Amino acid sequence: MATAWPSREYGHVVAQGAAHVAKLIDRIEDPGSDLPEAARLALAVLVDTLGSLDGRIGQLDHELARRAREDEDARRLQIALAPSGTLPPGWA
Repeated sequence: MATAWPSREYGHVVAQGAAHVAKLIDRIEDPGSDLPEAARLALAVLVDTLGSLDGRIGQLDHELARRAREDEDARRLQIALAPSGTLPPGWA
């Protein structure tokens, strides 16, 4: 399935879904692509925003993992709910 994106007026259509985002970003960042410069400039703002959000999500993941390791209740829940053989060494 394809979906329109902000430069639909230029005749560009991109496949829908997160799996296709990297290809779209490559196309936006490639100065040799057939994407018009006006569209490239506008979409570059979206690419920067995605990069920033990705970094912030990584920071949150790291912080949540740290808290989970340090909080005894969280550790007990992870041990109780973990499938057999999936716990990190020393957690059981």
